[in-house]
Amino acid sequence: MVDRPAGYGGSLVRAGLGPRDAAVAVDFVADLVFSSSVAMRGLDRTVPDAAGGSLTARESHRRAWARKSAGRHPFEAEFTAEETWHGRGWFDDKLAIFLDGLATRIVSGSAVQGNG
Repeated sequence: MVDRPAGYGGSLVRAGLGPRDAAVAVDFVADLVFSSSVAMRGLDRTVPDAAGGSLTARESHRRAWARKSAGRHPFEAEFTAEETWHGRGWFDDKLAIFLDGLATRIVSGSAVQGNG
């Protein structure tokens, strides 16, 4: 449980991140994994619909976004995309954005102190 995150953190420090940035990065990815997993599983729960029936939270959210995104901002249509609501959802996109931002904190040289 500790060896793998410690290895990731050590690799990040060797790549040029400061020790604190490396620790926060490892923790951030762990949080993203857990929260994404919980969120995606939660979409399978049953919720009441307006007609007195029930549907999954996934379908309720999808319907709400479909109504909201009809002709408004193009980014809103992304919330109706099939891949948004199944599997890993936006996990890979979120991780890529985080890693791109993290890369801006890497400094040249492997002996880094502080926050990077």
